[in-house]
Amino acid sequence: MSNKKREEFNSEIVMKKTLTYSDANEFGYVAAGDVTRIAELTAALLSKSFCNRRVVTACIDQMIFKRPLRVGDKLVIRANINYVQKSSMEMGVRIEVEDKKTGKSEHVTTVYMVLVALDENMKPIQLPPLEPASAEQKRRFEAGRKRMEQRIASRSKSVKENG
Repeated sequence: MSNKKREEFNSEIVMKKTLTYSDANEFGYVAAGDVTRIAELTAALLSKSFCNRRVVTACIDQMIFKRPLRVGDKLVIRANINYVQKSSMEMGVRIEVEDKKTGKSEHVTTVYMVLVALDENMKPIQLPPLEPASAEQKRRFEAGRKRMEQRIASRSKSVKENG
């Protein structure tokens, strides 16, 4: 693990990507799965820098798009570490489209993902604690904790019902 104190760790990363024809279908629109891949890669970059370990995605929550994405759209992808629990962490990824003329951004979708840190034997490993400092980080931490509890309860219910 890095020698950085966790309170000094920047729990956000911002990436930008202009969508091209290689990202799109024959009509110039980008599939939701391709946007999810971009969001997941951004979340993975941040989570790897947080724990200095390999990570895998364990859960991707629902994504609802406010508008379609097209070739030429400039995405602004903001990933944050919201919550850390044992070996897993919740990442929030907000995707916006930046207007080329004004520079203003329009929110398109947000997704929450759970990534798990792994050791050399591909086993979950203890993460360093996340120490939220600002009021916004504390709000995200508490909201992430609640979502994590809901996921665990939902998974437990599903296992009971489906064996």
